[in-house]
Amino acid sequence: MAEKQVAEYISAEEYARTMEAYQQSLPVGGVSREVNRRQVTNTILETFHLVGGVSSFALWARNNPDAFYTMWAKQAPRFDIGATDTNEMKIIHVIPPSPLDQ
Repeated sequence: MAEKQVAEYISAEEYARTMEAYQQSLPVGGVSREVNRRQVTNTILETFHLVGGVSSFALWARNNPDAFYTMWAKQAPRFDIGATDTNEMKIIHVIPPSPLDQ
């Protein structure tokens, strides 16, 4: 016969203490200190548009080509392109094939 599992509950007093400690851990204004990757990405994207978007980025890239191409190389898709003796281009991806490719 399987054992019965009992769910643990906390008392109202313990809940109140926990919530008070949580509220005290928040900065002024009650906003959580925890920031997730999506929030950071959205903030960067919003800032990008506020400072001029693509046209400002292009101007920066023209004035800073080394920094731009370094950044571009890190973001570009990773694959090798090799020419065969039949003048066909063969693309060899860095990611190995998975069962989904079959």
